Amino acid sequence: RSRRATTTTTTARAVVRGDSGVSPDDVDANGGAAPDATIVARLREELRDAHNENAHLREELTALEEEWASRSGDTSAVTEMGDAHAHEMIAMRAAFERELETAKEAGIDRERDTAQAVTDAMQHMLEESEAKNRELEEELQRATEKEEARLEALESEMRERLRAAERIGALSASGSGDSARAAAERRATLLELTLEEFEKETIEAMSDMESRLSLAVDAVDQSNVALEEARAEANELGRVRAGLEAALAEKEQKMAEQLREVEEKLTHAQSAHSIEVNRGVELLERIASLESARDELESRLSDEAQRRKSERQEYEQNATASTAQIERLEVSYREAQSTLDSSESVVQTLRDDLERARDEARTAAAAVEELESRVDELAEAVRSAELAGDEALRSAIESHSQERVALEAKISALEGVVEETLLNSVGASIEDVEAMKADFEATLSKQEAKIQNLEKLAAIGREIMAVKDTIVAECAALQNEIVECEAQKDALSLENAKLLGRQAALEQD
Repeated sequence: RSRRATTTTTTARAVVRGDSGVSPDDVDANGGAAPDATIVARLREELRDAHNENAHLREELTALEEEWASRSGDTSAVTEMGDAHAHEMIAMRAAFERELETAKEAGIDRERDTAQAVTDAMQHMLEESEAKNRELEEELQRATEKEEARLEALESEMRERLRAAERIGALSASGSGDSARAAAERRATLLELTLEEFEKETIEAMSDMESRLSLAVDAVDQSNVALEEARAEANELGRVRAGLEAALAEKEQKMAEQLREVEEKLTHAQSAHSIEVNRGVELLERIASLESARDELESRLSDEAQRRKSERQEYEQNATASTAQIERLEVSYREAQSTLDSSESVVQTLRDDLERARDEARTAAAAVEELESRVDELAEAVRSAELAGDEALRSAIESHSQERVALEAKISALEGVVEETLLNSVGASIEDVEAMKADFEATLSKQEAKIQNLEKLAAIGREIMAVKDTIVAECAALQNEIVECEAQKDALSLENAKLLGRQAALEQD
């Protein structure tokens, strides 16, 4: 710039002095008269100044060409920087695509939310990098085109001004001295102002170009920082994804263990159910034996009544011995009759009680059958996780307990009545009484055994109910977990499809 300023000042001074590029021969031809020695010397001096001015103008043109070459070099450097940045973006995009392909191949069967997040983050970073790259390229292209247009305009303008200066010098040499000097001074002033304006515009263009270059460098630095942050975020998301996959594998292992435990409990419950069915069959056999013992007791009581009737007939046949004997026999007969009547009433009562006991035994058998059916229903409820038989089983247990208490009371009453009747009856032997007591004790023991079996069955039923409740709760929990896993599987399948679609779009781009 200092050299151009010196050249401009020298040129202006030469123009002010009236230098021109016209030769003495041209002056003679145009002037029409031979100049004197003073005019010739002055013209030669102006001619030398004009030659010097042309040399300076050529030097200035050379300097402008060098400046244009340097600016073209700066523009090419900026272009090379933009190309390098574009190649770096392409390489980074290829690396991201390779990483995305690796992540897809590694987790194609079990994609999670993190895979979608990583893909979106990578896609977003790629889009931002491409957008910044495009903006930088467009800005560099606009700056380059603008600077080239400006330099071309300045070069053409400078050439026009040089040609105008040459024409002005030629015209000033052919004119009169004063008018040529005034015109030369005006042209020199105009040229100096034009050169100053050109110098100012050139300085502004250089500063604008430097600011644009600094902005481009800052944009490249920001893009590099953003890419580093994106790489760090992608690594962090990869670690999070690995942790989620490990947690999911652990959860699946726990679920498999829980399923195995539930299967073991179901197997145990089925074996317990088969055991209870066998116990129900044994209970039915015991009830049948109890009914046969009851029938035997009824037959023995009927035989005892028949024997007493035959004894009464014998008393009637032997009543004719004597009056006293008859009276005694009548008294005895009346006593025996009353005793027999009471015995018959007792026997009838016993028969009624036995009938009721039979009815109760039938009721117990029906209750046992109902209990067996309830056990079957309970097993079905365990398999289908229904709760319909809970109250029925509890009511059956309570009814059996109440029946046991009532049966014990009735047996005690019957035992007391039978003992009293047998002790007061005529001709009753101690052996018969003991036999009947033994029968009643056997019956009582059978009833107690039945009651104990019912209590055991009730306890087993309660255990089965507890196991069933536990299994139902665990099955419900497992069902909920299975539903959640199915929902997660559907969501992951949908996200996997979206990810494949985006991958296909990226590959197409």
